[in-house]
Amino acid sequence: MDPFEKVDSLFEQRKYAEGLNELKKRYSEGELSMELLCNMCKFSRKLVTKKKSDEEKRAVLLEGYKFSLEAVKLDETCLNAKFWRDILFKELERFPPNDSTSATSSKPTSTEFSRLMFNFYPMVWTGRLAMKSTEIMINLHLINGSETFLNGVLGRGLTEENPRRDSVIINQRLQLENGQVNEVHGILTNPEYACCLALSSANECDELAKNESNLEASFIDYLIKKKIAGVSCLEEVDQSARVHVFAPGEIVSRYLSELASSLYDYLQVSDTRYLLIVFTNDKKNANMDGPPPLTSLAVPPISSN
Repeated sequence: MDPFEKVDSLFEQRKYAEGLNELKKRYSEGELSMELLCNMCKFSRKLVTKKKSDEEKRAVLLEGYKFSLEAVKLDETCLNAKFWRDILFKELERFPPNDSTSATSSKPTSTEFSRLMFNFYPMVWTGRLAMKSTEIMINLHLINGSETFLNGVLGRGLTEENPRRDSVIINQRLQLENGQVNEVHGILTNPEYACCLALSSANECDELAKNESNLEASFIDYLIKKKIAGVSCLEEVDQSARVHVFAPGEIVSRYLSELASSLYDYLQVSDTRYLLIVFTNDKKNANMDGPPPLTSLAVPPISSN
């Protein structure tokens, strides 16, 4: 018997809520397949026609969009998954959040963004990022690469011999105006490294606003203006590493659009302030196959300007 025969019949009978509940039950019991996720997207989109208020329609579409992101994450080469991600995202634009600040905007809310980040890109570290005379608190979310390697770099904090690193200090720079851009892009797409999205972190709303302002002015704007990436060499905890900090731009867009396209799409229409932080093995063999290590590139110190 076709495992989707029952829900196909419910779809033909326009019993969208019943069919979606049947699929969600299977999902909650641990079933995970492209066909299941895409069917949930299909039912979600049709269920919208049965809802009366814009808030109800938006809630259904958000749930469907979440399933589409999971489908893309399951297989980013699947055209069907990308189709549902794109069409549900466009449908969401028709039903913006119903509040005074965003009633005329199609941009996703910070709550929606946070939910998606924590569901699909785990937070792996909270600590201080410092450059020149400014430091901010950030959360790192793993986008691609090895969490085991990253834990070795940042420390697991399990014993006194394996302390948790509390800060990353940027004290060097890498110019992004020459042929090194393609080499850096090669590093970003190598899964042996750990690439993270850095978001502002704080315990209080006032502190968060100040952190985000500093993140934008002292890190993002500075790196963009100087056309550089920030660089740091971390001493060994379990693993030494070279760290590169990128502001939004060509390199980041190329990386995210290729390997985390759903996240890239979301960032494109939001006001989220972020950095891409890349950790690379500082002891990588320079004669390895594939992209050259960043340790082979000339990295002058951050100037006082």
